[in-house]
Amino acid sequence: GLSAAFSPTIFKRIENNVDNQDSLLYIMSNTYRDVDFFLKENQRQREGALVLAGGFIEAMHLLTKLAIETKNPKLIQRVGENKQPIENLIKILSPYYNESEDIAKLVDDLIDLAYDFDAIEVLYEYKDPTTIPEQKLTQIHSVSEIRVSDEVLNIIDGKVENIRNMLIN
Repeated sequence: GLSAAFSPTIFKRIENNVDNQDSLLYIMSNTYRDVDFFLKENQRQREGALVLAGGFIEAMHLLTKLAIETKNPKLIQRVGENKQPIENLIKILSPYYNESEDIAKLVDDLIDLAYDFDAIEVLYEYKDPTTIPEQKLTQIHSVSEIRVSDEVLNIIDGKVENIRNMLIN
């Protein structure tokens, strides 16, 4: 029943913008928003939570694979930044835990994955902020750094891949 949430032109727009990442991100974000709205309006929050979970896992799958392949520090840091989002996802899915064995397994696997994020090192260096009263502006100068070892990155990648395989099979 999700087809009602898609405008008739959405697939054509995606096809026409496949080489334009900014446009594709904009289209996908709006499409997700439309699907989420449709599910909420039709009292289908569980399905919305599952769509969110699927999107999160797919994004993490792509991110971890790229991070491992390229060794790009920014991508590796992005992996580490997902500690809070995975915890939020677990909270969103938890009310549906007892509704099916599949959801229970997904939540259990996400909890297991979340424990691996505890091995990620977060360094924080406080620096005094700058306040500009006339602009009602405060500039933050503190710096945080997220360090993900190769071992932890590979563990996260493997668990994300296992969850993804469970979802697509």
